[in-house]
Amino acid sequence: METIGSEHVSVPNQFYKVLIDNNSGKTKMIAFLLPHKDSKKPLYEFVVSVDEVEALTGIDFFSELEDSIEDKLEASSSYKGWSFN
Repeated sequence: METIGSEHVSVPNQFYKVLIDNNSGKTKMIAFLLPHKDSKKPLYEFVVSVDEVEALTGIDFFSELEDSIEDKLEASSSYKGWSFN
């Protein structure tokens, strides 16, 4: 990783965001993996599966969910049902 400053603070190459929504009674998940650079691309082009972010970070984000639900939702990279307004 690139570093900045006299203390050589690491600058990440990418950022992630992982979301879960159960407000409608039907659980859905979405994850984003964004490069650390300017972009004019629409947000949906950065959608990835939660599994992909978990593999990169080593974090199990939704371990409290029932495994059958967790496995299905974390494997999906669909952004249908999400609004990008």
